[in-house]
Amino acid sequence: MAMSYTNRHWLNQIDRFCAENYVRLRGERAGCLTTFLFHGLFRNLSESRNQVCDVQQGITVKHFEDFINYFLSQGYVFVGQEDIRQGLNPFKKYALITFDDGYYNNVYAVDVLKKFRVPAVFFISVSHVLEQKSFWWDAIFRERSKEGVSRERITREQNLLKTKKNHEIENYVIEHFGGKALSPVSDVDRPLTADELKHLSRQPFVEIGNHTYDHAILTNYSAEEIKEEMLKAQTAIKDLTGISPAAISYPNGNSSPESIAAAKDLGFKIGITTVEGKNYLPMNPNSDAWFCLKRFTLWGNDRFLNECVRARSDFQLKSSLRKIIGKS
Repeated sequence: MAMSYTNRHWLNQIDRFCAENYVRLRGERAGCLTTFLFHGLFRNLSESRNQVCDVQQGITVKHFEDFINYFLSQGYVFVGQEDIRQGLNPFKKYALITFDDGYYNNVYAVDVLKKFRVPAVFFISVSHVLEQKSFWWDAIFRERSKEGVSRERITREQNLLKTKKNHEIENYVIEHFGGKALSPVSDVDRPLTADELKHLSRQPFVEIGNHTYDHAILTNYSAEEIKEEMLKAQTAIKDLTGISPAAISYPNGNSSPESIAAAKDLGFKIGITTVEGKNYLPMNPNSDAWFCLKRFTLWGNDRFLNECVRARSDFQLKSSLRKIIGKS
């Protein structure tokens, strides 16, 4: 049975409390790669409270600056794909910044990366760039919000759609809201254009990653289809930017033995999920561990820096509960 919104909220609160206090009382161990997930990046709080897209984390440029500054102050070294491929010191603390999907507003990160001289990987869902269409979850949020549907009900509908293939989801959106629902309405919700992606890829401290061609939630696809989604995106990114990404971020964080096998076969060196937790070093470069890297999601609220503290903790209540439940 799915956990209710209220129970999930309280579990998150308890998890945060435990993690923060663990760091304050016991510190943290070195020898880790801590990976962070961002989606949209908003210029200010007002823009992050728009109704044209599902703002997800609500991270502003100021949040992003504070995040980098905080982890630098805690002795973390920010790395990119190539640093990881060359090997990491098992006695140091590393951070990897990732942006998923390919929103236009990711360009606001460039000046921040230059300011702090740290890299970030931007994982691109290529069909959205080439076809200039809205991400389906934004379309659902936007149209249901117009109808006055609650946030909880919208989330339930989105979660239900995540069990389908991308073309099935987009057909659902068109059937319920019309073809225009998949048309972006502003710079806040639109993806990068092909020219913007090319320009972004040439900026210092910017690296490009693979997020499949159609933002395909790979656990809904066959092994052959998984490989096709990855390869088609890889080919398109190479054509657009001249770059062959070394890393793939699985859409929705959904990995499987089939997706890991496909990533290895296609020559990727890194695969990233959305399972929360640190990645402890050293890791065997040929092991599956590099293809199911854990990643933290930060939330742009008034406790943002507490979220950063939580990510430093070597104890995560939710991760521990998953392990216990998995063994029961």
